[in-house]
Amino acid sequence: MPNNYNQTKLLGKAAVEFLKRNPKQFKTYLDETGFGDFFKQLRVKYPNISEKELEDILAESLVSPAVVSDRAAASDAYYRAFKRLCAEMGWSRQEEDDWIFFGKPDPFEDRLNQYYAEELCMDSEKIIKNLMGDHPTKTLLVAIDTDRPMDAILSEVKALVATEKHGRFLNERRTFSRAKWLPKAEELLKVWDLYGQAGKTPGTVTFNIISKIVKRPLSTVKSQWRSAYEKIYNVPYEPAQKFSTEEKKESATELCAKCPYGAKCYKSGDWYPCADYLRIAGKERGLKTVELSESLFADD
Repeated sequence: MPNNYNQTKLLGKAAVEFLKRNPKQFKTYLDETGFGDFFKQLRVKYPNISEKELEDILAESLVSPAVVSDRAAASDAYYRAFKRLCAEMGWSRQEEDDWIFFGKPDPFEDRLNQYYAEELCMDSEKIIKNLMGDHPTKTLLVAIDTDRPMDAILSEVKALVATEKHGRFLNERRTFSRAKWLPKAEELLKVWDLYGQAGKTPGTVTFNIISKIVKRPLSTVKSQWRSAYEKIYNVPYEPAQKFSTEEKKESATELCAKCPYGAKCYKSGDWYPCADYLRIAGKERGLKTVELSESLFADD
């Protein structure tokens, strides 16, 4: 694996691609997080901003980094501690600057450490929440002495994390199983997009065609389609989920109201729904093609 490998960025990029393939959830996310309005403001302020740049911003919000540091909160606490010390000592602005640039001998350093710790404790709840995020049981809090050499720090952190992960063996297995798909993300998306482009083609035919296009075994293609479904809709695939419901039809109708293709699905008075509509609306239970498609996802 290359030294510049950044799993967080790759996870973020993949998360955006999967989210884009669920238009309703994508819009909901933009609305609920405020990113929709934020992106509109960016487009006004920076007319030349690209979709990739916007997606990069979105990717950072979808995946938390493996390492988090709350420097802002720590800096606020340090500043308050420093001002307390300055006020106590009656220092002038010049004396404050001397401390910043040249340092002061003990006992000033000890006193600043005391005040800094006290100020950090005042903000402890906010700091802990920022550091622990949404998965506190899977987060390890670590304090690093930045005066130590880099290689010593990295060596001890590596040993500490290895010990922690060994103690959480089951969680580690689940974590790696969730990330196993990452190197294959483009393959999953390719299979999903090819399947969507097939429209009303029976599933048995579609997967065989996809298998030939991507040059992968049929069982692999089916498994990758199921994995893509789970990433896009955040639920495991179940055959019944392919069937149409009133809610799905309503969502598909909303798509038609904003048709990006100029309503080309109407030909000579007849309606031929596009692949996007079919993917959202689902298929009617009575169709033979649905019965064939449903049987595809049994274990091979």
